[in-house]
Amino acid sequence: MIDILNFIDDLKEIKTSLGSNTDNKTMKLIDDKIGKYDKVMSDFEESEVPKHIKNMIKSVSAWLFIKSIVE
Repeated sequence: MIDILNFIDDLKEIKTSLGSNTDNKTMKLIDDKIGKYDKVMSDFEESEVPKHIKNMIKSVSAWLFIKSIVE
């Protein structure tokens, strides 16, 4: 995922470096590519992050339960 974030940043840097003299077709292409990879990241965050949070809660709950038994 870090590679995708770096790629998005690279695209944004390329877009900025092209300047205002660049034709609209090229700018739209870059914007479309940025949007595509932003969506990949957004979809990942929506599907994977909740799973990690649930797993963390289960782990903490299990740890607290075991701790309460031992004490």
